[in-house]
Amino acid sequence: MENNDLLREQAKRLRQISHNTANASDVSRSIVLSGTLTALPTELCRYVTLLNTTGTAVSFQVNSATSGTGAATITLPTGSGVTIETCETDFVKVSGSGTLGYIVSQ
Repeated sequence: MENNDLLREQAKRLRQISHNTANASDVSRSIVLSGTLTALPTELCRYVTLLNTTGTAVSFQVNSATSGTGAATITLPTGSGVTIETCETDFVKVSGSGTLGYIVSQ
């Protein structure tokens, strides 16, 4: 590797360490569900918490862009929530009806 490549790689690692060790801040979001699996809008994050207050079950998947494998679809009953560890919100896909609230922890 050339020096420039080494410096870029080191800078990338330092940004990742900084991202992983900084205090998390929570931001509330919502998405209108369409009945088909739809990725959450893209944001960098540590966690995504889905809060199902829609009155009906919501389905979700968590995929990694680099895994190369499909993910199972999981049902989230009404009145429940789940926290998902992920580095990008768009790795989480949701479907159902109504408006789903979620929290992005950055």
